[in-house]
Amino acid sequence: MNRNCPFRCERPTFQKIHRTIKNMLFKFKFECKFAAMGCQDKIYYDKLSIHEQNCPYEIETCQKCQIQMRIAERNEHDCVTSLKNEVQRLSKTSKSRLLFYTSGGSQEFHIFEEKSLDWSTLKLTGDFQFPILPQIVVLNGGIKDQVSVNTRIIGIGGIKQQQKVREEGKQQIVEKVQEPCKDTFEVFINLLTARPKFNMRQARAMFGVGVDRLHNEIYVVGGIDSEKKEIAECEIYDIKQNMWSQLPSMNQAKSSLSLIVVNTNFLYAFGGYPISNSSIELFFEQKWSKMELKEGEQFVHPFWSGSYLSDKLDGSILIFGGGLKYNDADQCYDFNADSRTFQKIKMTIPKEDRFFYNAQKIQLSEDNFITLGRHGVYKIDFVKRTCYKISTGYRDLDQQQQQIQQL
Repeated sequence: MNRNCPFRCERPTFQKIHRTIKNMLFKFKFECKFAAMGCQDKIYYDKLSIHEQNCPYEIETCQKCQIQMRIAERNEHDCVTSLKNEVQRLSKTSKSRLLFYTSGGSQEFHIFEEKSLDWSTLKLTGDFQFPILPQIVVLNGGIKDQVSVNTRIIGIGGIKQQQKVREEGKQQIVEKVQEPCKDTFEVFINLLTARPKFNMRQARAMFGVGVDRLHNEIYVVGGIDSEKKEIAECEIYDIKQNMWSQLPSMNQAKSSLSLIVVNTNFLYAFGGYPISNSSIELFFEQKWSKMELKEGEQFVHPFWSGSYLSDKLDGSILIFGGGLKYNDADQCYDFNADSRTFQKIKMTIPKEDRFFYNAQKIQLSEDNFITLGRHGVYKIDFVKRTCYKISTGYRDLDQQQQQIQQL
């Protein structure tokens, strides 16, 4: 049996803690890792591991009814009652398709409902604070775009306020700075809480994200790091195993790019910043390669554009909006991966909004979907060649976009 990791990860090595340091640690109390879930206990170092193994604020899933609950609620849990409550909650959004969005630096979680064309806000419990503009990935357990018991909401990366210590002469000065973070978290709407997951290896914001729904894996590529520089590093998150693994890096460091997963085997990374003519990279068989367009084809791909894999299964990837060096891009294109050609579509994005950073979409019909832009929620129909705003964006979305652009 081959015991080597397919991603060539090295085996972890652990060093023993020196006895003197260990004795010092025994004198300190530490915060439980489930503090964000509501645990207020402070535990001595030697008892911390035992406490966390039995912490009543850890979330578990009932094996019979698949309802998520805190361990402390296990003895009072009744499958029939829990399922009735879940049905009542879901009936309010029956056959609804939703978009999710967070307010950075707060506990507010916002939900856009297609049926009402309006936003609602939930405030989570515990100490968890959302980063600024994380990428939100929604997995619906096989029920396309509809909220169900199996819906999972995963947040990744973004900008977070962190403390940094710098030396000035003989003094150490603690500063609060906003930097890209490694955070991964899962939101549990029924429990009004968010749980930190295993963090990314690389702190990043403004990165491309794509989902392999067949294997429950999330890809992240590029972005900016804590030095505010574009990066080429890529990672893959196994949702079931709660584990990030390194992938080979792209050929060019980029941020604000679009990512499309095709047939679980191909990743197409489009555009991004800095802008260049060679703006498409293909990941296949564990390596990235630059895609050369068909001879005579020229295309400067914008950054922060939207992308959508056509439902026609003809190899088409639809690209819309975004930004260029000195102006916004209001055009839409059909990229054919087989022929390596771009075809301009007779449709434009509303002038006031051409940034589609968030990867979420609500599919309505063939090549017809709802997505979240910088200033609003838009309905885009590539069959009828129409795009219009159906709702304003949440009140602080534009402000967060400006904060992240200033980096």
